[in-house]
Amino acid sequence: VYAAARYELGISLYTLGRHGAMNDSKGRTGVAFLRGHFPGFAPRRLLDLGCTCGNSTLPYAEAWPQAEVHGVDLSAPALRYAHARSRLLGAAVHYRQADAAATGY
Repeated sequence: VYAAARYELGISLYTLGRHGAMNDSKGRTGVAFLRGHFPGFAPRRLLDLGCTCGNSTLPYAEAWPQAEVHGVDLSAPALRYAHARSRLLGAAVHYRQADAAATGY
């Protein structure tokens, strides 16, 4: 998982910490957009294509805990890291290694 941990560290380094303490500003922005434009939005399932370390995935899982959340990425190290990170933070996310263009979703 070293490559994924290094990737996450790089996010903080190269953005000067502007993505927040959890590097999740993109996911939080997506949640805010959906809540602002679709106030009654209550998804049963969510899919994050290209989820890498789950930085954008976890805010969706947090915002809609009743939803079944899936993350897809090509990188096995990133997915192992995302899975461990999700478990540590108490988020139930299903991760799968696959090409986003050929997932069958």
